[in-house]
Amino acid sequence: MSRPTHGAIANDGTAALVSGTGPSDVGGSLEVFDGAETYLVREFDATTGLPAIRADGSLVAVSTRPPASTVTLFDVRADRAVAARTVPRRTPRVLGFHGDDEYLYVGIRSNSDPYVAIDADGAVAWGSDRFRASQPLRARLESLAGQLRS
Repeated sequence: MSRPTHGAIANDGTAALVSGTGPSDVGGSLEVFDGAETYLVREFDATTGLPAIRADGSLVAVSTRPPASTVTLFDVRADRAVAARTVPRRTPRVLGFHGDDEYLYVGIRSNSDPYVAIDADGAVAWGSDRFRASQPLRARLESLAGQLRS
C-alpha cells in the first residue's frame, strides 16, 4: 500500500489501512490484513476517510467523501461488501463500532453525537434528529405513521 493515511486495529490483530493518492488527485484504497494474510483490497474513485473495524475483526467500514458520501461495510473473511449507505448532504468524519459492536456509528463532526447507527445489513438502526430531518418528507411521514401505530 502506498501512502497509508489512516488505520484501525481489531482486538484479534486484524488491521485496516486506508491510503490516499497524490495531493491533486481524488481516490483511495482500503487494505485489510493480519500478520499472515491479506483479506481484502479495494480501490475507490473518491477520497477515503477513517476506517473502523469491529473488535473481532469480522467487519470493516470505510467512508468516502463528497461528491458521493458513502459508508461501506465489508465482511472481511468473505472478501465482499455487505452494505453501502449514502449519507446525503453530509460528510462522514468518524466511524466506530462501540459497545456490543452490533452497530456502526457514523459521526459527521468529530466532537458531536453520532449522526446515524447502521446495522450489519446496512439498515438504519437509529438516527439523530439531524438525520431524521434530512430524510425525504415521505420517509418522515411513514416513520411517524409507524410510531403512531405502535
